[in-house]
Amino acid sequence: MHGELLAFAAPLIGVGGLVAALGLIALAVGERARSPDGAAAARPAGAHRGWFWLVAAITLFGALLRLTGLDAHGIAHPEVYIPGIPLPAGLSEPPPRITFAETFYWHWRAEPHPVGYYMAMWAWTKVFGAGIISLRLPEAILGLLSVPLIYRIGVIVHSRPAGAAAAAMLALSGFHIFWSQMARMYVPGAFLGLLATWVLLELQRRARPAPLLELGYVAAILACAMTVEFAWLLLFTHIAWTALRPASAGSRAVLAQTLALILSAPNLSQAMIGARGGAAGAPSLEFLIDYFGFGFLFQHGAYDGDLFIGPLALRIVAAGACVALIAFGLRRPHLEDAKQAFVQAPSVWRLAPVAAGVAILMLGIAADAPRRNLAIALAALLPLIALATPALAALARRTAAALPPALRTLMDWTATPWGLIVVLAVAPVAALFVISFKVELLAPRAFTIFVPYLLILAAAGAVRIARTPLVAITLAVGLIGLFGASAVILRQAPHSQRDYRGLAAAMEAKFLPGDIVLARPAEWSQTPMYYYLDPSRLQGAPYAEALARRPRARIWVMLILRQAPTPEMTAALAAYRPGGEIKALNMRAILYLPPER
Repeated sequence: MHGELLAFAAPLIGVGGLVAALGLIALAVGERARSPDGAAAARPAGAHRGWFWLVAAITLFGALLRLTGLDAHGIAHPEVYIPGIPLPAGLSEPPPRITFAETFYWHWRAEPHPVGYYMAMWAWTKVFGAGIISLRLPEAILGLLSVPLIYRIGVIVHSRPAGAAAAAMLALSGFHIFWSQMARMYVPGAFLGLLATWVLLELQRRARPAPLLELGYVAAILACAMTVEFAWLLLFTHIAWTALRPASAGSRAVLAQTLALILSAPNLSQAMIGARGGAAGAPSLEFLIDYFGFGFLFQHGAYDGDLFIGPLALRIVAAGACVALIAFGLRRPHLEDAKQAFVQAPSVWRLAPVAAGVAILMLGIAADAPRRNLAIALAALLPLIALATPALAALARRTAAALPPALRTLMDWTATPWGLIVVLAVAPVAALFVISFKVELLAPRAFTIFVPYLLILAAAGAVRIARTPLVAITLAVGLIGLFGASAVILRQAPHSQRDYRGLAAAMEAKFLPGDIVLARPAEWSQTPMYYYLDPSRLQGAPYAEALARRPRARIWVMLILRQAPTPEMTAALAAYRPGGEIKALNMRAILYLPPER
């Protein structure tokens, strides 16, 4: 059946891509004829230079915490999934991915995470190489750029003091620093989510069409969806929030969100192709404590049972402090929304060619999928269903207007910029927590995209409490101490439960010319060792034949601490003598000496 479907895959993908591209071109030409005037809402008087220098200092400090020590820890096994690393073919899992085609095809078919991050990293390693600092530098850069971005959002939705406090919290967050120094997609995804939220807020402050901002929003959402899975929840929250805005505001924003939803839809197909279980935890009170403890302040979430995770008592204190600040900061700040003239959005049917092209492309993906063909084919309806987004948004607003006064007041509060931050901090996390009782989803690292909004809420509460200099100083000292402790604790945490770099260095120190290292083919737990070892020493199966060709060579076997050599290795080494053992964190290597003559 798959072979029959495969014949339709390439034509459908080609036709769908062409139709979608032509639709986008027609849309762009139509927008060019519209007014390019996107004048921003008037800025408040005053230079605010003091705030500028304060945020610059906070950003610089955050940069120092993220850019120093990038090579302090050895590589972790998820980091070897970055393309461009010259891994040994036939031995590593994942396989080496050097060219564009093999990188895209392998990650599209075999990876559960969106392919966009890996393609961006493929381009990065092509230019800057695959050294450990190079692999981690993009994450560190986007992590530090998140600091001024969260400040800007805090200013829009609350105040300059709240924005500065949120920026300081993010700069000092041990959780955010940890993932800013790991070659993984979570901090880049959080940055892109912040960027999309900021652009959406700016769009809602405009009195006239701003096509460039609308395009920027679509690009930010699309990039986010191609980086992290939970971008979908961010987008749906944006759509629901925009739908509740008055009809005079956001009609063009809804159209931009519709286009973003259509263009992001193929990522759903890839998620279904690579979906697998067992990568996240079950719901627990401890998870909620850690999230509401200033966004996993003392829990990096990379692996379990780690000495570098903060004590539970300290995590409970952090959660109590954070929830208390949020309770004080929940009240909507006294901000007036920008007065906006009614802007008639273009007809949603202008997006129909793009939606049709993307749907055809997704049918081609379904035909090429190795499994779940029917489910992926049904997902091709999403771009077409997305065309109903403006109508559904209008219906939601009419429904909200017909609610009883108390509920209508709540909906109107939710539709404010401050309400968007509250919803983003709480609603997606609550929804995922409930869903995780059926499907395991609670990997703390994946929630990095929602942590900044939680920090903005906590910062608003801190600003509200700090009414006097004494209270402000006491609160600042307490928060700096709490966040500083998290930065110290998690900065010491290794990136992996296994010290691949330490074991490789110890082995290199004892290698003699001609030594052979027996490797388990396609064993993910050993692949990070191949990042450090000379590939000419590696030998896969069949081991007996390889040893027979080099009877006087010393043999090394790498093992996870409680792992034993495979039966095939044991049989090949039956005549060899133990020659010693080297240990590193949860890793060991056994030396075997050749039989005596």
